[in-house]
Amino acid sequence: MNRVLIVEDEMVIATDLKHRLERLGYEVIGMSRTGEEAVSTAIETCPDIILMDIQLVGAMDGIETIEFITRKCDSAVLFVTASSDPSTMDRLGLRSSDVIIKPFSDNELVSIIESVVMRRALNDQCRMVEEPLSRDLAASINNEPSPSDA
Repeated sequence: MNRVLIVEDEMVIATDLKHRLERLGYEVIGMSRTGEEAVSTAIETCPDIILMDIQLVGAMDGIETIEFITRKCDSAVLFVTASSDPSTMDRLGLRSSDVIIKPFSDNELVSIIESVVMRRALNDQCRMVEEPLSRDLAASINNEPSPSDA
């Protein structure tokens, strides 16, 4: 997993981040300034990882943008922000562990990207095991033959 979409409204920061990621071995497949642009690019390219600034220009902020994208595309998400105020962290909810606060070092960036990607892979594996078990349980409750018995 190394195809990255950067969503950042400050082009100087986005360009610096792009160069840093490429130097670290990631492929930057796009840079978007607005939530609307990010949605279009993400749906078109389905990146492995989205680095999403929380504060964006335009109608949608980063949190709203990710809520829309994740309905269409199964990308790992890392929020990038300069603000760690309680109201922002509350809005992130369970995703608050997937945040890196600006400024950050290359080592911090790689470490948290790997953590987000690993957590995403583990969640995907759990889902693959959980879905058949849920179907079998539902069939058992309804006294139907299990789909795995077919």
